[in-house]
Amino acid sequence: MCAAAAITMIAGCGGKADAEDQTAASPSAKPPTLAEARAAYDEDLNALAADGCPADCSKELKEVVANARVLRTAMNTDAAGPQFWSPAYKLIDQMEGGLSGEDTRGNWGPRAVLAPAYDLQTWLKVHPSQ
Repeated sequence: MCAAAAITMIAGCGGKADAEDQTAASPSAKPPTLAEARAAYDEDLNALAADGCPADCSKELKEVVANARVLRTAMNTDAAGPQFWSPAYKLIDQMEGGLSGEDTRGNWGPRAVLAPAYDLQTWLKVHPSQ
């Protein structure tokens, strides 16, 4: 289940968006913490892996990328600093490039987003912030 504070900031959880998830965050809404953003990212990515990518999984891929963007915003506020997060930022950039069709690594289709998405998940496990 998604963290309550992160629901309004993240495109969806577990690949399933509902009307509540679609409401815009109010200006006073607190952005998710790094831990909340990371949990939401992991949840969507793991749900996609468990369910498989349907014939047209563009909605699910967009949700994973949206969660990665929220994660990047949370990383920007983390005390570890941009140098620490630089490899993660590059993986998020690759995900965005794959989603927009600008993948330069020879990947195509869902793999252009999912390959760096799984790499980011692994990187985050190996490099927890301080």
